[in-house]
Amino acid sequence: MAAKRIYSLIFLFLFLLAFIAVIVSAEPGPVEDAYWKKREADAQNVAEQSVEPHPEQVTEELNTNVGQLVSEQDKHH
Repeated sequence: MAAKRIYSLIFLFLFLLAFIAVIVSAEPGPVEDAYWKKREADAQNVAEQSVEPHPEQVTEELNTNVGQLVSEQDKHH
């Protein structure tokens, strides 16, 4: 009889815990929404600023630097 009561209390506790978790995470409030909108705008600005308009130039610069490094290592060996 005591075991049934303990199982019932555990079930009730888990049910209430799950219910509270659903209620808390159901929908963000206006403060959280504004926060995430600002983060989205900031991320968009960073992404736009980091775009290289001439990616071929970046590749050429990388190839030149790697070529110079390889040449220097060949001289030392």
